[in-house]
Amino acid sequence: MTQCTESAVFKEAFLTKLSQDEFKKLEVRRKEHLTLQRNAREKYYKHRTKSQENPQQYLSLIIDNMDQAKTNLPRFPFVSKADNSLTKLHHHVTGVLCHSLQKAYAFTWTDQFASNCNVTLNCLMTVLDDVAKNNGGSLPPTLYLQADNAAKDNKNNYVLMFLVMLVKAEIVKKIKLSFLMVGHTHEDVDQFFSRISVKCHQQAAVTLPDLHQLISTSVKPMPYIQHITSLWDFRKLSTSDYSLCDFKDIHHFVFRKADDKVTLKFKNWPLHSEPYRELDVTNAIPDLDVPSIVEGIQPKFTSILTNMSGDLEKWMSTGRYVTLNFQYSSLFC
Repeated sequence: MTQCTESAVFKEAFLTKLSQDEFKKLEVRRKEHLTLQRNAREKYYKHRTKSQENPQQYLSLIIDNMDQAKTNLPRFPFVSKADNSLTKLHHHVTGVLCHSLQKAYAFTWTDQFASNCNVTLNCLMTVLDDVAKNNGGSLPPTLYLQADNAAKDNKNNYVLMFLVMLVKAEIVKKIKLSFLMVGHTHEDVDQFFSRISVKCHQQAAVTLPDLHQLISTSVKPMPYIQHITSLWDFRKLSTSDYSLCDFKDIHHFVFRKADDKVTLKFKNWPLHSEPYRELDVTNAIPDLDVPSIVEGIQPKFTSILTNMSGDLEKWMSTGRYVTLNFQYSSLFC
């Protein structure tokens, strides 16, 4: 797991020769850093608990992506020399935990799509729809969303404008979007991924149905599993003058609607001692038209399929495939 830069700097500094005064100052900084990340984490735990104790009022979700190297297909518990160099198809897994329903979601997708916030928002849409179906057709008024601190997937203008639209349309009344400190993001969704990884080391996943079966038995209760074959293009829909270039250090956002005004409040960390800053984003909201479908296939994906087609006979010769036919695209994609 990637370590945060500041923690690495502290460890390296402690390995050098420090005076007693330098050591004390560095130790104070280190403790302040750890206290800050702990406070941010405890805020997440608070939101999670509130949603579990009062699911009619609060909905808590955490979303993240699994390390794709663990779900490349075909995958076997033991790699032989014969198949080590053969082409495999990358299968990404985006996971969502809904604490209100105590339910896990796993979305698989390939490099047919670019790795960006369109995946995040489409997965989020599916989860919100499922929660609403389990809640009499509507969502709890408050949504707590915890996401990874990654600009391309989560921390960008498109995601913020999508959440603003949810509040504008009164699908929910309030949204709190939070990000943990970089390098301190290991949470319950990673434990979900860990269980999938353990299963991957225990049994073969030759095709996509195999991978889905493997995921289905990784945790209890059985997670919701869906393979993404098309995406709504929210990046095209959301065209706003607001830029997040100045929001790199922001880890806490709050979206509300009062009368016809939609506000975005934000601060560096979810601390009571830090005041909110506020933006009126009412005029920044794009038209709520139905977005278009993401068009085209990534060149990388086409290249991988071509290489897999060329390697298929080699895969067959390894003896790994007993019943595999040459319609590989229907089995892997």
